[in-house]
Amino acid sequence: MRRFLAEMALLSVVVCFSLALPHFFVPVAAIENWISDLFEVFTSAPEPQNRDVVILTLTEDTLAQFPYRSPVDRAFLAELIRAVDRAGARAIGFDVLFDQPTEPEKDAVLATAFREAKLPIVVAWAGKGSGITPAQSEWLADYTTSVHHGLANLRKDDRDGTVREVLPPEDGLDCLPCAVARVMGSRVPERAVPIVYRRGPDSATPAVPAYPAHIAAMVPPDWLRGKAVLVGSDLPQEDRHRTPFAAAFGNHEGTIPGVMIHAFALAQFLDGRTRAPWTLAHSAVLTTAIAAAGFGIAGLSLTLPATLALVILALAVPWGGGFLLALAGGPVAAPVTPSLALVLAVGFGSVLTGRRSLAEKRFIESAFSRYVSPAVLAQIQADPGKLRLGGERRELTFVFTDIAGFTSLSEHLPPDQVAALLNRYLDGMSAIVLAHSGTIDKFIGDAVVALFGAPVAHDDDPDRAVACALAMDAFAAEFRAGLDEPLFGITRIGVNSGPAVVGNFGGSARFDYTAIGDTVNTAARLEGLNKYLGTCIAVGGETVARCRAHHFLPVADVMLKGKHVAISVYYPLQPEADQVFAEAWRAVYVLLAKGDPAAADGLATLAETWPDNPLVALYVKRLAQGGAGVAMVMEEK
Repeated sequence: MRRFLAEMALLSVVVCFSLALPHFFVPVAAIENWISDLFEVFTSAPEPQNRDVVILTLTEDTLAQFPYRSPVDRAFLAELIRAVDRAGARAIGFDVLFDQPTEPEKDAVLATAFREAKLPIVVAWAGKGSGITPAQSEWLADYTTSVHHGLANLRKDDRDGTVREVLPPEDGLDCLPCAVARVMGSRVPERAVPIVYRRGPDSATPAVPAYPAHIAAMVPPDWLRGKAVLVGSDLPQEDRHRTPFAAAFGNHEGTIPGVMIHAFALAQFLDGRTRAPWTLAHSAVLTTAIAAAGFGIAGLSLTLPATLALVILALAVPWGGGFLLALAGGPVAAPVTPSLALVLAVGFGSVLTGRRSLAEKRFIESAFSRYVSPAVLAQIQADPGKLRLGGERRELTFVFTDIAGFTSLSEHLPPDQVAALLNRYLDGMSAIVLAHSGTIDKFIGDAVVALFGAPVAHDDDPDRAVACALAMDAFAAEFRAGLDEPLFGITRIGVNSGPAVVGNFGGSARFDYTAIGDTVNTAARLEGLNKYLGTCIAVGGETVARCRAHHFLPVADVMLKGKHVAISVYYPLQPEADQVFAEAWRAVYVLLAKGDPAAADGLATLAETWPDNPLVALYVKRLAQGGAGVAMVMEEK
C-alpha cells in the first residue's frame, strides 16, 4: 500500500509539474503553441472560397485619394455604405473606429448614411485596454447611436501574440464578428471559442474574397448580394496580427489584417461551424494517462532499446491521436505537455525501479544471507530469476544433523527458554555451514539440513561437507558442555553424496530452494544410524570415495530397511586424531570383515587401550551377543 501511495504521489507531482511548466517557462509554451498551430493548419483541408462573407479593404491605393489618411474620409465611407446597400448585402461591419470628429460636413454625411441604410450596420467599439480617452469614448457613443456595436479588439495569446480565439463578450457587448452574425440571425457563442481558420482552394485564391474598398461601386452586385460585408484596413504596417498560419508558412504569410481574422470568425458563425477548445481538463486527463504509461514502461525493467521503442509508441498517442482528433474537427490537442510528462515519468520511474531493485537485492541479502554462502547470495542477487520454480539433476553432498532427546528437553523447559537455547545452537550450526560454502536447505525443529554443490558447485564439495560435519560435531560438543542443562543431548550427523534434483519447489506464492531424491533420504537415515552405532558422525561410502582431504575409519556395511544393497558407513577423523588407534582399528576391522576369530583378540587389545571408543564398544558388544562380521541389517528406519 505504501508503495502504491508513493507511486501515486510521484505521478501527481509529474502531472502537475508538466501542466504548470508551459505557464511558467516561455520556451515550453512557445513549442506547445507552435505544434498546436501546425495541427490547426495542416488539419484544415483546402476549401472552396467562402460564399457568405466579403471583405472590402482600405488599402494604400484607397487612402491615396484623400488629403489625409486617418481618420478615413467619412464621405467615402458613406458612399460605400450606399453601394453595398444597393447591391443587396445582408449586413455590413466596420473594423473602423469612429472615435473623433473629422470634417463636419463629411461627418454629417456618414451619420445620415448610418440612419438611412436598409441593411444592419455594425461599427467597431473600443473595449477595455484600447487606450482611447474618455472624450473619444463619448464621441464614439454619440456619433454611432443609430447603428450596432461590436468589439473590434482581438484576443491574443500573452505568450506569443497569436490570435487563436474569438474575444468573449465584454460588459454585454459582442465581438465585431459576433455582432454582425447576430444581426443576421445566426447563433453566436457566449464565451471565447477557437477561431476556425480556413485555407483557400489554392495558393492564389483567398479563403474569403476581398476587394479594394475604392472599387466597391464597380463590383458586380452579385458579388455582394446576400453577403456579410466587412470593411477594414489592409495596410503593410497597420492592424496586422499573427495567426496559426505563421507556424506553417512563416510570419510574413501568417501575419494578416485584423479584418481578415474577423472574417474567418464571422464565416464560421454563419456556417454554424465550431471547434471545441482544448481545455486544462483535457490536458490533465491525457497527461495523467501518458504519465501513468511512462511509469508502467519504467517498471518493466526492459533493455534501453526496448524502453525507447515503448516510449516512441506511447508518444504516438498525443501526437498521432492529437493530429487525428484535429483532423476530425475536434479540439486541437497540445501534445508537448503529455510528452514532457511521459519523459519525466519514465525517468522518475526508472529511478524508482532502480531503488526498488536495490531494495530487492537488500531483501534477498537479508532473507538469504543466513542460509546460503556469500557466493550463492551473489549469484541470486545478480539473477533473481534463480528463485523461479524448477529444478535440475546434480551431484550433491548432504549433511543432516539432529539433537538426541530434544523432545524431552522441550517438554522439560518453558517454551521461551527452549526457543532461546535452540536459536543460539542453530546460529552456531548455520555459521559453520556458511563458513564451508554450504547452503542451508532447511531447519526441521532442532535438525539442520545442509547441502553442498548447489546452487554453486565446487570440485571439493564432499570434502567441504565432511569438514563442516566435523566442525559441527566440535561446536555441538562445546555448546553442550557449556550448558547447565543435562537433558540437552548429543548432536548426531549424517553425510551422504550422490545424484539429486535441486531447485525451487512449491507454488507460485511460496516455494523453497531444496533438493529431493534417494541421496537426500539416505543422508537422513545415516544420521539416525549414529544412535545404533554409538557414533556422532556417519558418512556414506559414496562421500568417502569422493573425498581427498580427509581420512575415515570404516564402521559397518549396513542394509537399511527397504534397501537391497548395503551402504558402507565410515567415521571421519579429525586432523589431530590418534593415528595409532586408526591403524590398529583398520587392522581389526579387516579381521572382522573376514569373520576371522583373531578379531576378538584384536578387539580386546583395543578395549584395554581405548575403552571409551564407540567403534570398539560397538563390536565388543556385538561379539558378546553372538554377532559376527561387519554387515548389519536395520529392521527400523
